[in-house]
Amino acid sequence: LGSGNGMIYLHILDVLTIIFLYMMDRVMRMKYASWTFLKRLWLIALYLDLIFESNMLLVRIPMYFTPLKIVLLAYAYTYIWNAWKYQKLPTLCMSFLIFLMYQVYFVFLIKNGSSLCSPYQFVAM
Repeated sequence: LGSGNGMIYLHILDVLTIIFLYMMDRVMRMKYASWTFLKRLWLIALYLDLIFESNMLLVRIPMYFTPLKIVLLAYAYTYIWNAWKYQKLPTLCMSFLIFLMYQVYFVFLIKNGSSLCSPYQFVAM
């Protein structure tokens, strides 16, 4: 707690998510009309988050765009789940790795909480 590993882990996770979304880009543009708009909006929010990381006031602006990552990954995982037989091995491995990393990150956010206060403290770890 407090060593900075969580921030490094989150940035690695964001880079992997960007790579994964670009791997899925061609297929998702044909399947979903709003894919490109949502992906670009999330990337703008990610860039703002990286720029405003040290400013406590401005870092709150990109927080409103956090659900976009969840929506984009939900689109991608829905497509992978429906067409998993036709996916290439790198796409399947990348999607599994990102899903696993998000689950581990979420569990540790619950365990440590924000400033040692978590809304999920009733969950026994």
